[in-house]
Amino acid sequence: MFSRAIIFVVLFALVPLTGWGQVKVGTTGALFLSESPSLRAIGMAGAGVALIDDYSYYANPGSLGLFATQRRATANFYPGATDFGSEVDFNHQALILPSIGLGQTNAFRLGIAAYRTTLTMPDLQGTTYNVGYAGRSYEFEDRTDNLVVALGYSGPIEVGAGMTFKLIREEVGDYTASGWGVDLGVLMRYPEGLVLHRGDKSRLSVSPAVGVAVNNLGPSISMIHAAYPLPRSLRLGLAATIAVNNTGRYKQWHVVSVVPAYDYEKRKDEQGFTIYGVEAGLGEAFYVRLGESSDGDLSTYGLTINSKGLAKTVVALLAHDPGAAKKYGLVTERFSVEFSVAKSSYDGLYAPFDRTYHSLSISYGW
Repeated sequence: MFSRAIIFVVLFALVPLTGWGQVKVGTTGALFLSESPSLRAIGMAGAGVALIDDYSYYANPGSLGLFATQRRATANFYPGATDFGSEVDFNHQALILPSIGLGQTNAFRLGIAAYRTTLTMPDLQGTTYNVGYAGRSYEFEDRTDNLVVALGYSGPIEVGAGMTFKLIREEVGDYTASGWGVDLGVLMRYPEGLVLHRGDKSRLSVSPAVGVAVNNLGPSISMIHAAYPLPRSLRLGLAATIAVNNTGRYKQWHVVSVVPAYDYEKRKDEQGFTIYGVEAGLGEAFYVRLGESSDGDLSTYGLTINSKGLAKTVVALLAHDPGAAKKYGLVTERFSVEFSVAKSSYDGLYAPFDRTYHSLSISYGW
């Protein structure tokens, strides 16, 4: 009797997550692994396989290799999601360690990151087929602890290859299930970009990137004498950074940038679907994002404010030279704080709903 109740609790708990991909409820375990904590990706409807930032490794661990070539360390705090439905609490904490240079020229760099993602849902009522409420409530928690290792090469063509190892645990009342999984990914980018126009103090260029990732490889998770496979998926991604760059001392400073992104995702035993996203940036300080997915009429938008880009922009305006920002030290050159929000609207399998997300990221470069 209680085994039946627990199974129904698990199915009920997973229903809100099916909106982020119409996964077959009851036939797949650890569905929360399909829920990205990257607010950049969320704001672009989940497109993230060909993006490079401090937590794109969730979609493609190869991106950590290219992030490592930027020589930055990052701590990311994902305070949770509001309006998530059914009192769901979704949290994420991550730490990217300083990268390690390899070889005499340090053209190769080793990146290491660790992160934890949890999803909790308190006081779920157990139900059975024949009598409904079984007279008992259960606390529900999903958790994954992850270690990402990636190697990046910095050259005319940047290449990153990485692997994420996951320890997965699910708890429903007194019942537990555990397992493990692996993500594999490769990302390539042309960093210098193709110059479309060159002026006296600026240039217009496009920097393309392509990525491929296989997510959630691993054995099935067993819960109450039943085995549930992980939500395995194959993802292909294309992206391009179209930017107006300053050609002075701060050659990598994007005055204005636009990043269109396209992902194709194929989950096991399901039809593939497409994701379209776009990001517009101003002075590396403000970013707005829009996205849409064919998987369940999903539409999203997001916003990011970055203190480093904001400080550089203010200094550039005051000094009339973006290169002058280097004179103002820690905030404009090395230390940065980034706050992001995103919202997704879903009109699909079960019922329409909205989700709001927010995160805080602290980064230091050297």
